[in-house]
Amino acid sequence: MGEHLTKVADFLRRAPAIRLGLTPVAGPADVESLKGQELTARLQARQREQKLPDFPAAVLAEFKERFPLVPGTPPPAPDAQLARLREVEAVPEAKVTELLARRERVVRDGLVKDQGIPDERLAAAEPAAAPAAGEGDGRVEFQIVQ
Repeated sequence: MGEHLTKVADFLRRAPAIRLGLTPVAGPADVESLKGQELTARLQARQREQKLPDFPAAVLAEFKERFPLVPGTPPPAPDAQLARLREVEAVPEAKVTELLARRERVVRDGLVKDQGIPDERLAAAEPAAAPAAGEGDGRVEFQIVQ
């Protein structure tokens, strides 16, 4: 990222009238990672609170609560249970917003503190927080603004 920010800063130095908008974008991997973190934290809390012997027991308890089993039907393997729980896990919007704010702040700091670009030449744009908004990896996009 450092090399890319140097190129952006060089562009801004050559074009002093230009301002850039910074738009942080969440990629699908970002959203899946945050969902996994939220699910894991909730399962660990369940394990502690219910004094379950191990993490797979907490996964099974959550799975049975969310997807009641037909009597006599064995539950799927623990990995399959966890995958299914992750599929239905809600997107933690507050965590996505926090990630996007951090991502924008890191890029802004890189341009301002490391490259010497005046902060007023960088405008915050509306984050693209929806999981479908970002194709590919998470990133910060630049736009020329007035």
